[in-house]
Amino acid sequence: MKIKWFYKGIKIRRYHRHILPQMIGMIIIVPLIVSLLINAMESKFIYSSGYVAKGIFYGLAFSVILALLMYRIWFHIYNMQKICQMIFNSMLYNLEGQQRGRKILSKKKHIAYFPSMYYRYKGRKLKISIKLDGSKFHQKFNNLGELLSEQFDMETTSEMRRYWYMVYTLEAIEEDRLRMGRDIIEYIGNAIPLMKGVAWDFVKAPHALITGVTGGGKTYFLYYLIESLLNIGAELKIIDPKRSDLYSLRKTIGEENVAYAPGRVMAMCRELMEEMENRYEALDDTPFGSNYEALGLKPRFLIFDEFIAFIEKLGKSPEAKTLMSYLTRVVLEGRQAGIFVIFATQRADAKYLPGAIRDNLGLRVSLGSLEKSGYRMTFGDVDKDFEKFDKGHGYFWINGTTNTVREFYAPFLGKDYDPAERLKEIMKGNRHREPAVCGSRPSGSDPVYGACPSEPPGERENHTAPLY
Repeated sequence: MKIKWFYKGIKIRRYHRHILPQMIGMIIIVPLIVSLLINAMESKFIYSSGYVAKGIFYGLAFSVILALLMYRIWFHIYNMQKICQMIFNSMLYNLEGQQRGRKILSKKKHIAYFPSMYYRYKGRKLKISIKLDGSKFHQKFNNLGELLSEQFDMETTSEMRRYWYMVYTLEAIEEDRLRMGRDIIEYIGNAIPLMKGVAWDFVKAPHALITGVTGGGKTYFLYYLIESLLNIGAELKIIDPKRSDLYSLRKTIGEENVAYAPGRVMAMCRELMEEMENRYEALDDTPFGSNYEALGLKPRFLIFDEFIAFIEKLGKSPEAKTLMSYLTRVVLEGRQAGIFVIFATQRADAKYLPGAIRDNLGLRVSLGSLEKSGYRMTFGDVDKDFEKFDKGHGYFWINGTTNTVREFYAPFLGKDYDPAERLKEIMKGNRHREPAVCGSRPSGSDPVYGACPSEPPGERENHTAPLY
């Protein structure tokens, strides 16, 4: 019989409840006693204030040196103590004798049952494994994600069963935020980096939904996506019904690629659908499983800002139904043809964003403070206590990449970021290089994605990742 085993880390013991002050006390007291004893032996146990002072000085000096040498261990000791204190504070243990609620009916207070929890910290990820042993706490052990997130001020990024253990993975998400001007942002294949170690592959998880109230950072995140898409050589079509921030990009990417009026919006969506049909006709002559890349075509994106507001403006007119039919076909069928849609709106109301579209949106992002109904419209019915965040801070989910809805920090573009100027530089550079930008991973950084699948061997080093 094969033994099912995996390394879980350090087991949390009941004495870890006060391990941090105990360790500090030991590091101070033990060297002090040893030093005083050595000095006492030197003075032949004859009391002398000089020898005592000397013993105290050397003892404390050695304690400080020892504490500094253990600077990496203190972090882990503190975390182990927090886990143990959580067990006691949540009463995830059994006392010997009868017990009613929090009242002990017996004088015996010996702990008869203590859960098997394990602590492991590796690569900026904290993993807590809990043995599912069929105790009365079994269900609680399966639902500790939110409690652990609040306990460690980290995001629970994974909750998975492994053999008979529940394994929670927590990460400090804020540290993974991309910052233009400081971080190297590389585009490999069809992957757009969203945070360090996290990328959105729009072929594997096509289409996107971006939600957020005014001032939540939605527009700047769209700027980042637009810049990223241009960097990989994608063709863009932008719809901005309010003629606000995105509409100003018409001078940069071309008047024909930006629309706001209902008639032009209808025409742009119809042309997008027709382009999709033409691409599928061309794909008929390609091998089975081929997509738009086999034809040497570029991906084409429609970015539809304030989508719900525009549909509400059309009301129940025939144009609204026609527009929805265009968008539904593109969302359902556009992946293989390389036609993609990014919806941006304040609220993803199911009345205007039906299930046929919503279920096929591979990337979903919310920014800023949304109501509970807003989170539910964006991510569906998920078992998560959503918080309200500041600008540029929210949640995200990528189909096939994230196991749960995770905390998200949108890339920081800088205080002096000028989208028009940045896009001009990118489009000017696009005239002198290949559409896709692929780069090797800098040493010491987190990988974003694999190598470009369509790149010929030996040519990767000819491409360089753009520096911001």
